[in-house]
Amino acid sequence: MELAGEGGSPRAYEVAGQLIKSVGDVTDKLIDLQKKLKEVEEDSNRTTNNTTNNITAIGSEALNKNTTGAYNTANGWSSLSGNTIGNNNTAVGNFAFTSSSGNSNTAIGSNAIRQGSGGSGSYNTAVGESALTNAQAGNYNTGVGVSTLNATTGNYNSAFGSQALQSTTTGWYNTGIGRDALTTNTTGNH
Repeated sequence: MELAGEGGSPRAYEVAGQLIKSVGDVTDKLIDLQKKLKEVEEDSNRTTNNTTNNITAIGSEALNKNTTGAYNTANGWSSLSGNTIGNNNTAVGNFAFTSSSGNSNTAIGSNAIRQGSGGSGSYNTAVGESALTNAQAGNYNTGVGVSTLNATTGNYNSAFGSQALQSTTTGWYNTGIGRDALTTNTTGNH
């Protein structure tokens, strides 16, 4: 504007105004470009299904980390959300079966087989809220009822009834039938 003022010509003011407008337009375009770049970077940080076959995911974050797992069905918020390579799993309920690599598991109920990161148990069946909820590596376990077998890493355990075998950690071949059945059992093999 000083340059335009020194010349005293109306044309100089017009040119200066056009330059200011051009700088403003370029600035707006750069801001839009920066926003789009940020969205692309956020999208590229999300894990997507890569080479999977026959999977069904219904619900926010359901099967969102699946990479090569096949024949999985997830229905519910974050159901099967940690699965990356596990096959033949079925999860129904919020946070149902959040394992990363187990196979042939069935989890029905909120937090059923919610194994956290690194869980790898296979051939487990959990029906009920928090059934087998902390089972990190157990195999061939069946829990029917709220909080059944929710601490096990053992194998071949069966619990039927609310909180049955709730404290069993490394025990094998245990069967608890009824509410609070064998709740104090931790490592017994029967």
